[in-house]
Amino acid sequence: MSNGKNVGTAIGAGAVIASIIGLANTQRAKAAESGGTVVPLSDESTFQLLTAIAQAEVENMTQLQNIANYTEKLSVNVSGYPENTITTISTRVQIAALNTPVQLPHIDIPDGMALQLKAWPTNGGMLMISDSRSGALDPNSAWPLIANEGIRYYVKNANVIYVSGNVVGDWLGITVEHRKGG
Repeated sequence: MSNGKNVGTAIGAGAVIASIIGLANTQRAKAAESGGTVVPLSDESTFQLLTAIAQAEVENMTQLQNIANYTEKLSVNVSGYPENTITTISTRVQIAALNTPVQLPHIDIPDGMALQLKAWPTNGGMLMISDSRSGALDPNSAWPLIANEGIRYYVKNANVIYVSGNVVGDWLGITVEHRKGG
């Protein structure tokens, strides 16, 4: 601790002692008025008590200062929150044949970013989204999208997703934030 902080600690300890002496004087005055026993403040046990209280106050102040010094050194780490990306990639996939799954193109997706999928607003049927060819044909394991409806997936690459549809010519829009060269 610096000298200024030591002075503050000593002043704090002195304030505690002054408070105790003031309280003791008040109690002595009340005892004298009522004819009770007056205990002198100069006896050894009172002095030891005041010394112990002052030492405890100094230790408390020192601990508080140590905590304050430690917290000044702390820094907040927000790792895991994705940085802004450089650009976006947008494309679309067309349903060329009824109930024939199409694998989405190879598009790397940066950590923390989502692959955004949207059934084209002018679609006339339903698209089925899944992580496998067979899943894209199974209404029990695929995610259905109707016109203008969207969903997002936090996957590493768009090519892990398959889409099928029940109307030839319908489209699935794809977009993702992207880092050039990565």
